[in-house]
Amino acid sequence: MGIDYYNILKVNRNASDEDLKKAYRRLAMIWHPDKNANKQEAEAKFKQISEAYDVLSGPQKRQIYDLYDMGIEYYNILKVNRNASDEDLKKAYRRLAMIWHPDKNANKQEAQAKFKQISEAYDVLSDPQKRQIYDLYGEDGLKSGEEGLKSGQFPPQIGTQI
Repeated sequence: MGIDYYNILKVNRNASDEDLKKAYRRLAMIWHPDKNANKQEAEAKFKQISEAYDVLSGPQKRQIYDLYDMGIEYYNILKVNRNASDEDLKKAYRRLAMIWHPDKNANKQEAQAKFKQISEAYDVLSDPQKRQIYDLYGEDGLKSGEEGLKSGQFPPQIGTQI
């Protein structure tokens, strides 16, 4: 998995330019090396924050980053890396399904939503063909890929109707 610049800046993926700027300024003030006793840690953190802001504040860089980062969500949902084996996927799915099963949670609505995400992620990643499409083309490719597989047109034409 790559570096999650959104997480570093503690913003959502749909954060506006203004939200990014505010987050950067807030974190830069906290982690600036001149304002910290532990200069080495502060310098490393400040460098991460600056790099994240540099990438996400430029529209073209952000678009490339978002495209490159596509498809990582299912892996994050199951808390596995991209090289996870079938056994790793199964273990992660079972562990999370036990935690988030709606019958075992007081907050049934949240549990149902989370359980649905976990099940969807496992469904895609445990199927070799779906996983390959997902890894190559992301979620959009998976959706159009399923249509393409039904119609005999593959690889999918992302952004066009099949």
